[in-house]
Amino acid sequence: MIEVDLSNVWTCMSLPELLDCEQEVFSAHAVLRGERENGRLMDWLHMPDAALRRQLRRVSEVAGLIKDDSDVLLVCGCGGAYHGAEAVVQAMGDLPGLEIEFIGQSLDARQWQALNRRLEGKHYSLYILCAEGSVTTDLTVRALRWMMERKYGDEARSRTYVATLVGSYLHTMAQEEGYELFPMPKEPFGCESVLTAAALVPMAAAGIDPLAMLTGAAQSDKDLDLRAFENPAWLYAADRYLMHKKGRDTELLCLTDHSLRGLGRWLCHRRGMDTPELGVQSLLLPGQQALADSLALRSERVFETFLRFDPPTQKLPVEMDWKDYDGLGFLAGKNISFVQEHMLTAMAEVHNDAGVPILYVGAGARNDESVGAMLHFFELTSLLTAALLGRDPFTVPDAVTQAQALRVMGAPADR
Repeated sequence: MIEVDLSNVWTCMSLPELLDCEQEVFSAHAVLRGERENGRLMDWLHMPDAALRRQLRRVSEVAGLIKDDSDVLLVCGCGGAYHGAEAVVQAMGDLPGLEIEFIGQSLDARQWQALNRRLEGKHYSLYILCAEGSVTTDLTVRALRWMMERKYGDEARSRTYVATLVGSYLHTMAQEEGYELFPMPKEPFGCESVLTAAALVPMAAAGIDPLAMLTGAAQSDKDLDLRAFENPAWLYAADRYLMHKKGRDTELLCLTDHSLRGLGRWLCHRRGMDTPELGVQSLLLPGQQALADSLALRSERVFETFLRFDPPTQKLPVEMDWKDYDGLGFLAGKNISFVQEHMLTAMAEVHNDAGVPILYVGAGARNDESVGAMLHFFELTSLLTAALLGRDPFTVPDAVTQAQALRVMGAPADR
């Protein structure tokens, strides 16, 4: 189960203040559960068992087809599902499945040339993961489809897969071209969730067990249905709410493992969709420690969240250097995870002494189930915080639409 530690937030708020907002958190949680019961909240975890089995079987079958005829899966897209799939694959590290290339929505010429060089002599498939498309995504999709057709001809159709909203131009394209189609959920934020077939396909192709992911998320859903402050989701959402009320409207998400870079990007995207009132910036430590120090110690508008997984079971010692050029001989033989933990503790103490509140979120061991639980935790707490801030958690904030962007470029808005 996810653990939340608030022991370093009391420089900014008090326990009575936290307890005083219990009724508000209860009401916000009730809003989310009510929307689920009314069918407005997209929730894979509460689908009928038969429907869930069909979806998972299809995910596994498609992932198997891709692995059978490809060395690489190219994933092109944008949005929460895309960023979430990329985050999970990166976070899990060395996986037994296919090599996954997340192209995003970039058409940078150098990136394109490098991609073509990496694909020389390899077979590949294309997975388009995008709710409705955007100008940059559409251009990249065009280029990738051309590349597929040049290499495979008519066979490109059986190697191209599309996950999108019903009614989008990508949906029309997939139907007319004969591509395998995964319709995204039409419910609010359904296309932003990582726990749907659309996002699970590339993860399954990489070697992640989709059933284990959903099992972890389902257990988290059960654990976090507790109506009390023993619920870590309540603690985390309430703390973010109180930070906002006290003028701390920027969350510094501190990640100590650089393989979590994609996870930080997904969380920033998710927060921007759910709670634009709270800005989020992800920082990789210790690499960006100077930036973290600058942001934390020079501003009264920030608070920090440290996301941590359990250290690996394999111990990696600091090596002996008899000449001790760097003066770190006193650390020889100690576990690197031990050294890293003490470095981060020292940094946190400095920030906390300066009045910066710090939350710790512990995600446990890093495996398919725990990552599924973590994703569910963050999706739930994003919506819960939005409800606490008085917003409809299922209303997407205003944004520049593709049609608006096309008009700016002088193109007709009609597709």
